[in-house]
Amino acid sequence: MAGARDRKRAQRQKRKRRSSDATRGPAETPEANAGIAETNGGGAAPESFQERMARRYEERNAEARAKLEPLAKGERPTAVTVGAVVSAVLAIVFSVSAVLAIAGVDAGGRDIK
Repeated sequence: MAGARDRKRAQRQKRKRRSSDATRGPAETPEANAGIAETNGGGAAPESFQERMARRYEERNAEARAKLEPLAKGERPTAVTVGAVVSAVLAIVFSVSAVLAIAGVDAGGRDIK
């Protein structure tokens, strides 16, 4: 069974490679683009889709970072302070319940052991 599945996967990958090669003409290959850029005045080769998207995302991130205001020294957002207090309370509750469980304290008429 695994052999047939692997064969089908390999055939599917071959078809994908052929179709992507067929849609990309000879002038659209990266090697051809580099040659064209060199012959047309030495300009930079055109960006790939991934490079263009990465550049756009980085521009958006830079704009968002520029809008942020840094916190003053010692200043914390309220959510961080509340989260720290809740975490401390839960840690104390769990620690106390663990100690009581180890000591064998009866909880609600049932034995915890």
